[in-house]
Amino acid sequence: MVGQAATAGSTTCTYDEFGFETCELNGTASAFLAVAALMWFVGAWLYFAWPWSTSGQTLGMKVTKIKMVDQNNFAETVSFGRASWRFLFRWGTNCCCVGGLGSLWMLWDPDSRTWQDMAGGTHVVKLFPALPSGLPIQGFVVQPAQAPPDWQPDTQPQPGPNPTEWWK
Repeated sequence: MVGQAATAGSTTCTYDEFGFETCELNGTASAFLAVAALMWFVGAWLYFAWPWSTSGQTLGMKVTKIKMVDQNNFAETVSFGRASWRFLFRWGTNCCCVGGLGSLWMLWDPDSRTWQDMAGGTHVVKLFPALPSGLPIQGFVVQPAQAPPDWQPDTQPQPGPNPTEWWK
């Protein structure tokens, strides 16, 4: 068995003296896998970024009745560029860097925001049914957090450019 090779399509596999198999892809199979991975990534990007920028909800978010909104105005969705940046940041932190710590960060953050929410300037909110007014409940409305009674908006300009809004 040592040194025996078996070919399956465009893959060549060999077995070492311990019986472990080592397979190598030829150029055609490698190119096919690269194109398939790119198509998967583009499909995932469009699945998340497009609905986030139009309605604020993917299909799964509609089922769970949550919505992604702008952090400064809870009634607005974000632009396609900001939704794309949020997706790329989420993909990068969850897959490549820290193994999902960015998504778990909401457990420790006082505003329940993840790293991708902070990077994209977004906030995920729970949708509640609208109050009935003699008619059946029609749709859902966002219930933003209430500000303290003595709170005043900060009217002082922040120093320097805001690095999180380069995509506007």
